[in-house]
Amino acid sequence: MAILQKNEERLITGEELARHPELQPCELVNGRVVPMTLTAFGHGDLASEVDFRLRVHAKETGRGRVAVGDRDLYPP
Repeated sequence: MAILQKNEERLITGEELARHPELQPCELVNGRVVPMTLTAFGHGDLASEVDFRLRVHAKETGRGRVAVGDRDLYPP
């Protein structure tokens, strides 16, 4: 039976992460907890402006669709 070295990290599952709200904000990448940095107002303001301009362009030209936020890879 292998013994973990002191500096070896233990991989966890999404279910285990869900039981540890104190680790938020974070994400799970290949079993590793990765801390996330929260964005500031400037980021949201810029993202909103880019979304608005792209959406107007898409509607005026009839070309493309725009979606913001975390999305699936495929639109409905």
